Amino acid sequence: MRIFLWYGTFSFNTIIFDTQVCQSVRDACANITRWVELDSGYALFLHNDLVELQQKREELFKKVRDLREKHCQLDHRIKAKNIETFTLLKFCLRETKIYAQ
Repeated sequence: MRIFLWYGTFSFNTIIFDTQVCQSVRDACANITRWVELDSGYALFLHNDLVELQQKREELFKKVRDLREKHCQLDHRIKAKNIETFTLLKFCLRETKIYAQ
């Protein structure tokens, strides 16, 4: 309910609330205050999750680097064995030709 009071050339707006409206406003303010307090912890929660995920990412990157290095080493060993096998095969064929003659 609004009451408009006129005093001379000035007007004053006065708002009058009953007790139920006042209690509703107090409850709403208290709920907003609680929500803001609870929400402040959410940023910390997100920060901790981010730090944990970054640590996991670094661990995974390290595993990938190690696996790539191992792959390169094994690939080199296979190529070296292939060259060794090919050389041995050529030698065996050459020796077989010598004995066949």
